[in-house]
Amino acid sequence: MTKGLAEWLARLPRRADGAPLVDAVIAGHSHTLNDAVEAGIPYIQSGSGGRLFGLVQLPCGQRHTAEVV
Repeated sequence: MTKGLAEWLARLPRRADGAPLVDAVIAGHSHTLNDAVEAGIPYIQSGSGGRLFGLVQLPCGQRHTAEVV
């Protein structure tokens, strides 16, 4: 992951309890491959040219956390 993306994710709004307000980030433009969780927010960036496919599972409910698959 690029330093800029990590800093951007860390600055995104949070709920009153500190949980991320954003459920997931689908990034693009830089043509790099990223898939991880930063600042509690799963993100994907699936490369370029349509060669790769990214998937983020976002479960419903308060007991689950999102994950990058």
